[in-house]
Amino acid sequence: LPIPQFTTVIRQGIQRTIKLRPCPQLYIIEGVLESNKFKSNSEVVCPICASPRARVIGAKGAYDIGRCRACGHLFSVTPPTPETLKEFYRVYSYEVYDLSRVPAFAFAVLNDEVTAFEPYRKTNRFLEVGFGAGAMLQVAQRRGWETYGIETSSMAVQKAQGKGHAAILEVDFLAAPYPEGHFDVIVALGVLEHLPDPLPVIGHAARLLSPGGVFYATTPNGAGISPRLLGLDWSTLCPPEHIHLFSPKSLELALAQRGFSKVSIACEGTNPHEVLHHLRRKFRPKGGIPAGNENVFDHGTTSTSLNQQLMSNRAGNTFKKLANVVLRGTRLGDTLKAFGTKGG
Repeated sequence: LPIPQFTTVIRQGIQRTIKLRPCPQLYIIEGVLESNKFKSNSEVVCPICASPRARVIGAKGAYDIGRCRACGHLFSVTPPTPETLKEFYRVYSYEVYDLSRVPAFAFAVLNDEVTAFEPYRKTNRFLEVGFGAGAMLQVAQRRGWETYGIETSSMAVQKAQGKGHAAILEVDFLAAPYPEGHFDVIVALGVLEHLPDPLPVIGHAARLLSPGGVFYATTPNGAGISPRLLGLDWSTLCPPEHIHLFSPKSLELALAQRGFSKVSIACEGTNPHEVLHHLRRKFRPKGGIPAGNENVFDHGTTSTSLNQQLMSNRAGNTFKKLANVVLRGTRLGDTLKAFGTKGG
């Protein structure tokens, strides 16, 4: 079968197998997520497409969660206050910003991503917003790019400067002192979901790009297979850390509305360990005692371990590629990888 027909057959097979039941842009397995029944049907306005057809579907901690029935966007209805965010990120795990903790397979992935930017090289200037450990900056620098970076973490800035990255700023992206049209490439890996309002950041990226330049962003897929199966129990849905979880449609809209004439989005990856963890907890015998920290799921560690296992041999690598073909075709992958090209 041609790929489009193949992925349609796969999607239909998945839906028949796990009995997906639509709940206005939220899908659940029948009988599994009864604890996630809607706490409210109140209508709210979608912060991305401005549709009044968003509604509160429940709560996560102290935050009501909304889902837009028009674009599928998943979001915290009331964003955390600046004071809450300041305190949260004051104790955030910035110690992970160390290149020695970045697994080898991640550098191979980043190298492929930087290679994809070659057609956009004109001014040779490359900016990463929220560069963390600086792994992508390092890869881009080795590929001959003139690299720039922005972070709000003093620790991350100091470590990047210590690695020889001179053009590093500790500043809010919207206040960065760059002229319009200055960069060929702007990258934001795992940034958009943290922002109380991601739209101005997307628009500012468009202004700073040269005509024909590209904005590359990765962010969790709020309409991927994991949130469809786990609902509000999905670990990535975790305000105040993650405030906006885009769907493919809502991210396409956000980029198109903010100055990008061509947008392409791929949906890749998933972590089956989380679904299994959820099912073990859900169907544990009554009175059963959880083993160790069974109620706590470490998404980062399990995801890294799974990728290391798959990419350590040819069979695992082939399986991962085939799985991503299906996840891209069905748009069920748990990570969105977006390319927005500025017109010019």
